[in-house]
Amino acid sequence: MKNSPNIIFGLAELPKPKTMGYFYCKPPSKYGDFNMKILAVLDLYITDTPYLTKILTKGIATMLKQEKYSIKMQYYLENYKTENMEVFVQAILQEVVDTRLNKSP
Repeated sequence: MKNSPNIIFGLAELPKPKTMGYFYCKPPSKYGDFNMKILAVLDLYITDTPYLTKILTKGIATMLKQEKYSIKMQYYLENYKTENMEVFVQAILQEVVDTRLNKSP
């Protein structure tokens, strides 16, 4: 990956219920938090690979429904950064992204 990412993916907690959270993306700018997009809601206490793969795949698909991201899918997915994610979740996200990039025409 390059030094400056084109997009940032992360996980965050919802205030209630305690176990719930969301998968999001945002631009890597100074004001990125103001442009955060929630891509999928998930139970943060379920950590098995099939569940996380399903949620992250759904989230990436949701992001790519927006024309801004779908036209430049490769641009965003080939150079991203993560935040608030455990290493094993980052690995699952990388697999999801690789699968998505291999499906593209």
